[in-house]
Amino acid sequence: MQMDEAIPSNGTRSYYEAVTAGDSNVHDYYKLFEAPMMGHCFGTKGGYPSTMFDSPVAWVESDNAPTSLPVKYSPEDGKTYDRILCPYPQRAKYKGTGDVTFVDAFYCA
Repeated sequence: MQMDEAIPSNGTRSYYEAVTAGDSNVHDYYKLFEAPMMGHCFGTKGGYPSTMFDSPVAWVESDNAPTSLPVKYSPEDGKTYDRILCPYPQRAKYKGTGDVTFVDAFYCA
């Protein structure tokens, strides 16, 4: 579900795919992390990546590219879930064991 009416997700994907098609080294400097159900600046129903600023800074300053971004969200059931956002086209996958409310139960694939 897309929550951001200001930036169409398909347009962002199309741009990313066009850049990756033209440069085989693109992953050295460009990653796309999609945040499902995150609103534009506010009003989010999805999670907000807690390292959205720190991760790119670490990539630029320390050559430490993010492999995932941690995210917390609280759906209508009142629980808080820790998950990861993966670089597109990867998706977070459940490992098959562990508490689904904890980030350690997921990996990018």
